[in-house]
Amino acid sequence: MNNIDLPASRREIDQLREDLHRLDDHGSRGVGSLQLQVTDLIKDLTDLRADVNSRFENHDKAHKEELQNRVIARRWLSGFAITLLVTLVAVITLLIQIYAEIRK
Repeated sequence: MNNIDLPASRREIDQLREDLHRLDDHGSRGVGSLQLQVTDLIKDLTDLRADVNSRFENHDKAHKEELQNRVIARRWLSGFAITLLVTLVAVITLLIQIYAEIRK
């Protein structure tokens, strides 16, 4: 079982020659089919670019919404803390006044 390349037969050479001439039937040597493939490739790349851009836009939008939600949460927390502190100060002030009235 030697891997020796046998010479091509005359019939195989004639078949290759016919295939080559068939490519040139319209004078394009197969460029037309290559143009179609390249055109399809360009369309696919354009679709891919649009898809990637859309994903990045959605990703950026999600980050902006997350940041906005964090800011809102901080504002609510700050407002709640200030309200709680003011209420606590008012209660302590009332207790001090009541204690002062009782001590009189």
